[in-house]
Amino acid sequence: MFLELTGQNVKLTDGIRRQISHKFNKLDQFSHMPTKVHVVLSVHKLEHKIQATMHLPQNDLHAVASSKDMYKTIDMVLHKLKTQLNKVKDKMTAHH
Repeated sequence: MFLELTGQNVKLTDGIRRQISHKFNKLDQFSHMPTKVHVVLSVHKLEHKIQATMHLPQNDLHAVASSKDMYKTIDMVLHKLKTQLNKVKDKMTAHH
């Protein structure tokens, strides 16, 4: 998995980079295809927002989450992507 991180109004510390890399690499078990994920982290006042776009060979998945805690937001957006990946996987197996 190729992971691209972008920070808007937030410094991407090593801790945040490691956490995102560790969590998002778990998505490989749901997708057996080569994937690229672009993650944009931003802070507006006290709200931490993450937008993630996962590029798959057939389509792109997009998830957005926000909360007052960056690490909680990482988990929220990851859960949304997992849900979407499962739907795509189910559709692919239903067609075969």
